[in-house]
This record gives sequence, C-alpha cells and structure tokens, in this order.
Amino acid sequence: MQNLSALLQRLPTRELEIRRFAARDEEFRCACEDYELAAQALRHWEREGHNADRASEYRQIANEIADEIVACLDSASTRTMTRLKPKVSGMTNHQ
Repeated sequence: MQNLSALLQRLPTRELEIRRFAARDEEFRCACEDYELAAQALRHWEREGHNADRASEYRQIANEIADEIVACLDSASTRTMTRLKPKVSGMTNHQ
C-alpha cells in the first residue's frame, strides 16, 4: 500500500478506517495519494521559506483534500452503522 504517513499524522484516530478504506476503494486511495503529494509540496515550500504564497496555496489544497477524505470516512461510517443497526420497526413487546 502507498505511503500514508502525512495523512495518518493528521488523522491518527482514524488510521484503521483509512487503511481499510484505502485497501478496498481506488478513488479513496487516489485522494490519499493526492493528500500525500500536497503535504510533501507544502513541506518543501515551508522549508524554502521565501515563498509564503506557494506554501499557503499547498496548505489550502492539503486542507481541502483532507476535508474530502474525512467526509468519505464519515459517509462510509454512517452507511456501516445504518446497515448494522437492528431493525426494530414492526416488533412488538410480548410480556
């Protein structure tokens, strides 16, 4: 699997979800790769120190991609919880 270090550093509490989702969803994997590239570029421009505008641009890109990734994880989590929730409609209490 591709390097997820920057993403996992940003979202450490969601590591298991990220790894599972990346293993089964190509589009999500691409978003993770895009985040890693944006984070790498951000680190580069921050180290350069003389182009704050470029660093700011990559920070914004990384933030937007991270927001998309979190939205995907939240959506997948909601769908999973809905599937696992017991169906209680139509049940009666027989005491």
